[in-house]
Amino acid sequence: PFDLKKTLNAYSKDIETCRATHNAARGSIAVVKMKVEGSTGRVIEAVPEEATPAAKCIAKVVKAKVKFPRFKLKVQEFKQRFQM
Repeated sequence: PFDLKKTLNAYSKDIETCRATHNAARGSIAVVKMKVEGSTGRVIEAVPEEATPAAKCIAKVVKAKVKFPRFKLKVQEFKQRFQM
């Protein structure tokens, strides 16, 4: 959990840009389901739970830019809450 949080905090400016661009309320929360490949650390799939424009933007940023540290499992799925 610490590594996940640390990695995702590096993209806080991109998340803020998504919030501002799509006029989401400050402090609102977007939950994104992620599927991460263990051997590379790349995000294979990122899907927002709610179909708001800001959440879709965050999911797109996560899928395109985020790379996690490698781990032993083939694929790991988890949810992450992003506070905008």
